[in-house]
Amino acid sequence: MLAYNLACELAYFGRKEEMQAYIKEAIRLGKMKQQFLDDTDFEKYWKDADSLKAIDEE
Repeated sequence: MLAYNLACELAYFGRKEEMQAYIKEAIRLGKMKQQFLDDTDFEKYWKDADSLKAIDEE
C-alpha cells in the first residue's frame, strides 16, 4: 500500500519518473493495474504513453 500511496503523491506533484517507479513497485507487490486507470490521482497520466507503459510492464 505504501508504494501505491507514494505513486499517488508523486502524481499530484508532477514527479512523473519517480511516480512510474512506484507504480511498477506497487504492481509488483500486488496492486491491480486497473486501480491506476481508475484512480483520479493519476488522471493526467491516463493518456501518457510512458505512464501507461509503466503500468503495462509489470
